[in-house]
Amino acid sequence: MMDKMLFNRFKNGLQRVILFLLLSLTIVFFQGCRTYPAETVMTERMKISFRNEYGTMAVTAGKGLKRFFTWEGDTRDSTMLKRCFSPESERWHGSLGIHQHGRTTFWWPHNGITRCVFEEGQQHFDTLDEAIAWLELPYHSWYVCTSNGLAVGWKKQPKKIWEREAIKKVLRVDVWQIYIGGKELSEYQCDGNVRVWYHPPEELPEILKEVNKKPVYVGGHKPLNLYSSDDNKVQVEYLSKEQMIKEFGLFY
Repeated sequence: MMDKMLFNRFKNGLQRVILFLLLSLTIVFFQGCRTYPAETVMTERMKISFRNEYGTMAVTAGKGLKRFFTWEGDTRDSTMLKRCFSPESERWHGSLGIHQHGRTTFWWPHNGITRCVFEEGQQHFDTLDEAIAWLELPYHSWYVCTSNGLAVGWKKQPKKIWEREAIKKVLRVDVWQIYIGGKELSEYQCDGNVRVWYHPPEELPEILKEVNKKPVYVGGHKPLNLYSSDDNKVQVEYLSKEQMIKEFGLFY
């Protein structure tokens, strides 16, 4: 009886591993099927260091969609995904960027963190007032923003990945670049969701309710003087190949 129980446990565990591998291969396959360029913020070897109320974080772009996260004395990395799995729309709340939803990130624990939820992309607004209203939403209170519209933030938050799994701490990191005054109608719109999500929706500021009624126009410019008070909290630099290899290894 005991041997049968152990066998059933082993079989169930093996089935879960096979299911996860099939899911991962499916994600990789669909990533390759879509050829549109993601609206990213970072380029290879770009490093953004910043501090907010939760401490100091550094995000470094490796090759392709790989990103490195350095906080509290150690580094973890993850390869991001394009936002292309929604059959009814292309943009997700205004973003045509890249993301990591935390289900395919399995890190060796660092101060309780084993997974990452990451968003990187561009947010396009018609006016500076719209951009400021978006930044001032309560959901973005953990962001710091430069005068040219680079909004970044990080924090630790509990996240329940599966119902039977205990709640664990997840690293949450956002990197956004704001653009103003685009004139070119984007081929990709938020057909299946709103540009600015808020709950309850009736409490969304009026200026952002109007944003949700508009299509997305791209080709705008970065703000000239948005939040200059946070400029001293954000540093952008570009590492050499030698620095990247020294910090992150040959296959960064």
